[in-house]
Amino acid sequence: MKRRDFIRNVGMVAALAGVSPIGSGLLAAEEPALAAPCLGKKKKSRYDAKGLPTVVLGKTGEVVPKMVLGLGSRFCHIDTDEEAWEMLNFALDNGLYYWDTAHAYDNSLALPKGKPKPTVKVYSEVRIAEVLKTRRKEVYLSTKVSARNPD
Repeated sequence: MKRRDFIRNVGMVAALAGVSPIGSGLLAAEEPALAAPCLGKKKKSRYDAKGLPTVVLGKTGEVVPKMVLGLGSRFCHIDTDEEAWEMLNFALDNGLYYWDTAHAYDNSLALPKGKPKPTVKVYSEVRIAEVLKTRRKEVYLSTKVSARNPD
């Protein structure tokens, strides 16, 4: 089985089962129809989850799929940009629009067993940019920074 087929199958099974780290209730309300505490009213998502289970993301009021597409080291280890873009488009086409990345995510981290050390560095944020050029309005994107200074 190819890696992208495995990821696709695991993602669809997890989505159908409603499995998610944020589905635990630690980060999100369990019912998307509940009013977000800071808004005082229901908020309709501007994104299309295409039937995937959704939750309200904390106090933001944003409705997101219960499953987040993590675009860290494993994503950066996909062999070609084309395969990575195919995976990203597949995710969007199937309602998985909540993406998580960070400037520090690259293919020098968590090298898969048996895979040779990469000769070219692949950065998550750079890799997803090609898809975001045409589909940015379809993605709820979260990212992280290492600096703790708001300046």
